Amino acid sequence: MSTDRLLFAAAVLLTVTAAAIGVAHRLKLGSIGALLVVGIVLGPHSPMPLLTSHLSDLQALGEIGVMLLIFIVGLDTQPGMLWSMRNWVLGFGSIEYLAASVAIAVFLLVVSKVNWQSAMVIGLGLAMSSSAVPLPILEARREVTTAHGRLTIAADVFQGFMLVPVLALIPLLGKSSWSVGNAMPAAAALQVCAALAGVFLLGRVLVPLAIRSTLRDMGSGGVALVVLAGVFAAGWIMEKVGVSAALGAFLTGVLLSTSRHSTQVNAAVTPARRILMGVFFVAVGMAIDLHEVAAFRAELLFYVSAVLVIKLGVVYWVARAFRVDRYSALLGGLLLMPLDEIGYVIFASAHRHGLLAERGYALALLSISASFLVSPLAIDLGFRWAPRLKAPPATA
Repeated sequence: MSTDRLLFAAAVLLTVTAAAIGVAHRLKLGSIGALLVVGIVLGPHSPMPLLTSHLSDLQALGEIGVMLLIFIVGLDTQPGMLWSMRNWVLGFGSIEYLAASVAIAVFLLVVSKVNWQSAMVIGLGLAMSSSAVPLPILEARREVTTAHGRLTIAADVFQGFMLVPVLALIPLLGKSSWSVGNAMPAAAALQVCAALAGVFLLGRVLVPLAIRSTLRDMGSGGVALVVLAGVFAAGWIMEKVGVSAALGAFLTGVLLSTSRHSTQVNAAVTPARRILMGVFFVAVGMAIDLHEVAAFRAELLFYVSAVLVIKLGVVYWVARAFRVDRYSALLGGLLLMPLDEIGYVIFASAHRHGLLAERGYALALLSISASFLVSPLAIDLGFRWAPRLKAPPATA
């Protein structure tokens, strides 16, 4: 793309995005839906596309925004708070994820013609919940530390560790030679432990030292560069061992949360995070092909609706089993409904190993994108309606 064409596209994209967000706020709708619509209207699959190339680069850039968002959530999460959540992460997080995976797999076995191996992989992929949709909503409403906020974070942290065993399982299922003992090789587990140690050293020692040195020599202007370098390095370390890069960003944020410079760190990263998060959702919208959506029609609507309802129901009842009130359990279910963008990676691997046919692969990818369109509206309705579930105050 030529420079003049790129500048024109950037100007139009920013103008349309600003207008769409303004309209969404006037209608009291979330900005996420507006950004997705902008991507659909201006993307390569629209009748008058503005951007037809470099879509993968735009999506990769947007993923950095998701990392920075999760980093800021970690920055607001003190290590003591995270430690106090260990039972939620290992208890609620594990039970919710496994129950949702089994429920989705059983549903697919009943209503479709997939074999048990494919159903298992699809269930494991669709049971993962996005952090890109609920966390901006929780942050904007200042409800990260609420009960439903803790449910969302607990599930997200646990699922960050599940990418390695799920990806290790796919080639074994493809060969029909899976056994429990081979699900996660010892070498992979050691690599993950080494990566966690590296992230700990980075977040506890190296980045704080670099921040202090930068403040002494350059003032606050260089803090953003140091923090961004640290977050990217932590994400790269975790990505190299097959774990979600976002988990590395989250842990770095938690480690820096006790630093005396945590407020400066938050202020330095926030502007870049907001811009890149917008890029992420616009890029997701650009990847949605409405012609392909129309080709699946009722089938897509049926599967997406069923999976989202299953996830909502599983989260609600597991949360209730952990004695969470109905209000927080319902909001937690809605916040964890959106399918995870990491599913693109999982289903690409499943397709490559023969566990997903071409049509099933396209349907799975479209389901993830469709959930990004539906979930923000459902979450917004939930926040309006769920207060009715709160117990009335006791009268004297």
